Amino acid sequence: MSLGETLASAATLLHGLPRRREGLGEARAAVAAWAARNAAHAPQLVVDERPDSPLVGYDLLLDHPGGGTLALTVEPEDGLPWAVAYSSHWASCLALTVNGQDLSLRQALRALRTYTGRAATVTDALVEHCLLLEAAAGEQITQAEAQEAADAIRRSRGLLTAAQFTAWLAATGLSTYDFQQEAEQAARVLRFRRRKEAELAPVHLAVHRHDFDEVEAVWVTSTLPLPPEALPEAPAPARPAGELPEPLRAAVTGLAVGPLPYGEGYLTGLVRSRLPADPEQALPAAGRAAFRQWLAGRRTTARVRWH
Repeated sequence: MSLGETLASAATLLHGLPRRREGLGEARAAVAAWAARNAAHAPQLVVDERPDSPLVGYDLLLDHPGGGTLALTVEPEDGLPWAVAYSSHWASCLALTVNGQDLSLRQALRALRTYTGRAATVTDALVEHCLLLEAAAGEQITQAEAQEAADAIRRSRGLLTAAQFTAWLAATGLSTYDFQQEAEQAARVLRFRRRKEAELAPVHLAVHRHDFDEVEAVWVTSTLPLPPEALPEAPAPARPAGELPEPLRAAVTGLAVGPLPYGEGYLTGLVRSRLPADPEQALPAAGRAAFRQWLAGRRTTARVRWH
């Protein structure tokens, strides 16, 4: 049988297959019988079992004699192949799903515009956004908290007048209801975050007390090892020890560190002064650090599906 005859026969086969889900077994049997008579083209049936419909669609894949694959689709009803129909399918607008929490492409873009976390990549940021929505879903917020969140969103985007806000809604395609939902969502996340930080802070501070010492330190990184004499002599701003390169965080005051391997080169440093952390003042920072660790841990165990 020539290729043209095979294709004509395949089209007749596909046109006659049952289109409802309960006829799928019958369809597979019919294609298997046809494939046995046309084994030279290694036929394979591809079935579209639509999650929102009792109907199914079919493709038949055939090896081309000259190499490559032919994909044959027959749509006896509306003439629209199922692969094309999926361009407007209910799931085609989704960016990802995390632990069952769906995020559309539109929501993902809005999330990235307002993201203030420390995720290393865009993908991590979106996963963290979904995890926060999941964790905060049960938070009960007040009208005042929702209004506070709405005002914060407007200020962050420079929407200081009613006219600016209205123009922004029109430009982004959002309705006032969409904006209200976004504000309430942000308020729930903020309430959850504050509560979780307060819960985690005491233990984190007890374990990582020295990370919150106020230190003055200088350091240099280079491709070649440099001696302590290369360190700058100018005063350095005081900062929490946890923000220093790891080799300096617990370094002895006045004792040079390095040169030692660091990253792709070397580090030489010196802690000039260290003021022990005040527990009461350090508690909020400890909560924020603990929350980042908690969220990173949730990210590593999340069930993530990218669409």
